[in-house]
Amino acid sequence: MYKKCLLILLFIFVFKKGTCNNILGGHMYANGFYSQGNTGFFTLQLDLYAACINTNDTAAIAAQFPSIITIAIYADDGSNTLYQSIQGIRGNNPKSVSGGYLPNCILNAGLNCYISNSYSFNVKIPGNLTGFTVIYESCCRADSLTNVNGSQGLSITTKLIFPGYPFLIIEGGIANYPYFFNDNNNTVVCAKEPFSLSLLPKPLTAPISTFSYHLTPGFGSSVTIEKQTVISKGKPLVPLIYDTINGFDGYFPLGKSVSIDTLTGVLSGIAPAPGNYLINVIIKEYVEGSTIIFSKQFTLRVRSCHLDAIKLDSVRILCDSLKVSFANQASNTGIVAYQWQFLQNNTVIGSASDSTPKFVFPDTGSYTIKLKVTNTAGCRDSAIQQLSLYPFLKPGFTISGNCIQQPYVFTDTSTTSFGSIQNRHWDFGDQATLSDTSIATSPTYQYATKGIKTIQLTVSNTKGCVATMQKTLEVTDKPPLMLFTHDTLICSIDTLKLQANGQGIISWAPSYNILGAQSASPSVFPKQTTRYIATLNANGCINTDTVTVNVLDYITVDAGADLSICLQDSTQLKTISKATSFLWSPAKGLSSSTTKSPVAAPISNTQYIVTANLGKCQAKDTVVINVYPYPIVDAGNDTLICSGSKAFLKGVVNTTNYYWSSSRSLSDIYSLTPIAIPKSTTKYVLTGFQQSGCIKPVSDTVVVTVDNSIAVDAGRDTSVFIGQPLQLHASGGGSTYTWSPKTGLSDANIPDPIVILDGSLDYIKYFVTTTANGCEAQDDVVVKIVKSKPDIYVPSAFSPNRDGRNDYLRAIPVGIKTFLNFDIYQRWGGLVFHTTDPLKAWDGRIQGQDQPNGVYIYIARGIDYLGNLIEKKGTVIILR
Repeated sequence: MYKKCLLILLFIFVFKKGTCNNILGGHMYANGFYSQGNTGFFTLQLDLYAACINTNDTAAIAAQFPSIITIAIYADDGSNTLYQSIQGIRGNNPKSVSGGYLPNCILNAGLNCYISNSYSFNVKIPGNLTGFTVIYESCCRADSLTNVNGSQGLSITTKLIFPGYPFLIIEGGIANYPYFFNDNNNTVVCAKEPFSLSLLPKPLTAPISTFSYHLTPGFGSSVTIEKQTVISKGKPLVPLIYDTINGFDGYFPLGKSVSIDTLTGVLSGIAPAPGNYLINVIIKEYVEGSTIIFSKQFTLRVRSCHLDAIKLDSVRILCDSLKVSFANQASNTGIVAYQWQFLQNNTVIGSASDSTPKFVFPDTGSYTIKLKVTNTAGCRDSAIQQLSLYPFLKPGFTISGNCIQQPYVFTDTSTTSFGSIQNRHWDFGDQATLSDTSIATSPTYQYATKGIKTIQLTVSNTKGCVATMQKTLEVTDKPPLMLFTHDTLICSIDTLKLQANGQGIISWAPSYNILGAQSASPSVFPKQTTRYIATLNANGCINTDTVTVNVLDYITVDAGADLSICLQDSTQLKTISKATSFLWSPAKGLSSSTTKSPVAAPISNTQYIVTANLGKCQAKDTVVINVYPYPIVDAGNDTLICSGSKAFLKGVVNTTNYYWSSSRSLSDIYSLTPIAIPKSTTKYVLTGFQQSGCIKPVSDTVVVTVDNSIAVDAGRDTSVFIGQPLQLHASGGGSTYTWSPKTGLSDANIPDPIVILDGSLDYIKYFVTTTANGCEAQDDVVVKIVKSKPDIYVPSAFSPNRDGRNDYLRAIPVGIKTFLNFDIYQRWGGLVFHTTDPLKAWDGRIQGQDQPNGVYIYIARGIDYLGNLIEKKGTVIILR
């Protein structure tokens, strides 16, 4: 909005065009007082606040206020004399300031900031006995004030009242010190919610003062913008017109539910409905018997604070149980607290704090459910649900009918414990038509096609409960008829009772040797095989079925061939007969004495007799079961041998046939006493079996454990010079060590003897034997006697072409106690190989790259057993 901004002052009118934002409020204070005679000098500061438009546009911010404004000073002696009007200059840095407290749950808060600007005035006034009032007015106040009628375009007024001459001197200045008010110029509070807002000013220095705080009516201007009238005297203050119809006035600008603490300056209570509310506060400062009054105006924004976090059906009818489950259907994951209340006739009968409670109501009836939730930001939401609870409506129905030729009858059997059944709706499940429905109590329906039909009945009672039940009906082209059997057998001298089941009239044909042909269960006694036909007539629906009665003049039974089994084993007898009942004797050892083919497990040789009956026809047979004990097989005791030793196995059997497993380490698998030479612990299995009687094989196992814990290492083969001391070293887990032969040894019974040899031999092989846990191990080492002086031998050429022959160059020390180094250089001096390990060799490459053919220089150095330095230099050729 663009308006003309008018500063109204007695005798002076100042007009300034610009971008004028509506004023939210302001306050005035004085400081820096000093006096000369009967004249006082001090500085006034006026702070004004306007709503934000664009917090990033400093030019727009600066344009909210005129560069120069004017204040008026009046005497409080009753004459309302205008002593003087003073111009003040706007500060250099109008700034955007973040607003006060903003609730987390606010809706449509708008820009939470305001623009602040300050003006400074140098004042000189004569002393008087009554004091002075300083007034500032400006157009225009913020639009749409909820508690003020016709607020748009009204001017804003702030004033400061201080005592007169003699001026009060406290620590060199007037008692009204500069203050910084709490930052509440653009505060937002939640409508209909408790709030607390401190208006307490904060002085720059601690005054020797006390304060009181009061809500008072705000003032407008006696001069309107349109008339631009110049007033010659009198203070231009006109009280604002408050919306008293809705309970607002200057002393209760937020209604009767909000008040100010006169001692602490805290404004608190229950906030009114959403809107913008003008607050005018006067602060009285009491010091040394004098009172200084200054005012502060600001606009309080009241906004709706609501968390949309609950979804409940407003009305809920339940008809199945007094135990009810509740849940919030809203998908809000930020809820941290639930408060459920269950009420009957406005009386709380239960509560819960979990998200999905279950509550058992004391009786049927109507209830009120209240839910309040709080999220992580402290925002709240609430909802109310009306619950009607009338359980025990049970739907049910019966079906009678037989086939598609006649209609089916459906009968409603539903019950309700409360009220009465009011409505019914049938769906007969006929997919061929849409007219397969009814609302009758006992409707009939005739199907045109057979098949599976799903019948559904929905009923409702006078309490508003609705329930549904489904049943599956198989519609056939003929009524169901079931026979006990379709094929049976009797003896020619017997009578048999037939059995048929079905809803309707059942009759039998032919009439040959039959009694009760018009009943469901006639008796027949045919002398030859006969096929009887059963006919079912269900209200005109016809169905037939047949049973064949086979007739025998006699029967036979075969119990099977005699059997042999192993003791404690079992076998199933396989009986062949057309009989319908069987009896075995003796019963001992049989799973059943009355079945056709029982399982037999006798403990001795037994002859079983079976008697088979078909009615009065009977036959018998016998079967003999011979029982034999299992073979005896013993592989012997487990044994322990040393590594490399033999184990002599000793098996025992009472069978004519036997063999061993693990043939690789046995001398003979068909011998009861084979020799075993396993390299590691091995299981040997001896199996024996008979050719007749109990022919099942029997096995036994013997474990030969090999002790590999004892071992010995005599060290690597080596070379020594004549008379050169050589220390042998045997390692292993043995407890004793023995060397042989004893030639040149310092001690043949220790693991580390010293050897000194003369030149009578070219080489000698020493054996070392160690023992532990009754086992022994042996190893050997070859010592070559070098009859020349200690030296280091290096070949003159090698061919590193990786063909497996002469691919590596190695220095070979002989008689060397300490090998120092073996280095190889290129002809121009570059080092290509270095080692201090005589076992390492050069492969003719540097960093994986083959070196060219040609001549290379080597240096090999070592210390012999006498302490002499041996150094060899020479050349070697690479030939590929």
